[in-house]
Amino acid sequence: MENLYRGWGSRLVFICIIFMTVSQKCVGGENLTTVSCSEQERQALVKFKHSVRDENGMLSSWGVGKDCCEWERVGCDDATGRVISLHLRRNAPVDQNYYVSLENDVIFENNEDYLVGDEVNSCLKELVSLEHLDLSGNHFQQSRIPKFIGSLKQLSREKPSPK
Repeated sequence: MENLYRGWGSRLVFICIIFMTVSQKCVGGENLTTVSCSEQERQALVKFKHSVRDENGMLSSWGVGKDCCEWERVGCDDATGRVISLHLRRNAPVDQNYYVSLENDVIFENNEDYLVGDEVNSCLKELVSLEHLDLSGNHFQQSRIPKFIGSLKQLSREKPSPK
């Protein structure tokens, strides 16, 4: 009977180690390496931030720290660190109106987050893995959808499912 159990102790320890390693990764345990956005994508986002007027600080976290995946309104792929979504929708109650002056300048309430710019900056074409881009409710001087948007091959017309 003793020969039957010989070697099971080391096998059991080995199986436990493998199980703990696999289960840690499956339930979201920390990896030894973390994936962050590329410097090229980080620079593109900072350039976009500087191309718009952001009086209420919608993009205030942009440029803080090296990892743009940690910035507000930026979504990244967990495996690659590539920027896959920008949620830059104007924050305002649905029933809130804004006023248009005679010169077509839009005046927003001071307690809203919104962006104002001449046009959507082409630096966003550096975000080649971008799947979702929401700029709705912002004011880009009635500019047309820029041609570079067509180069974003991963961009989807579908709304992303809530996480």
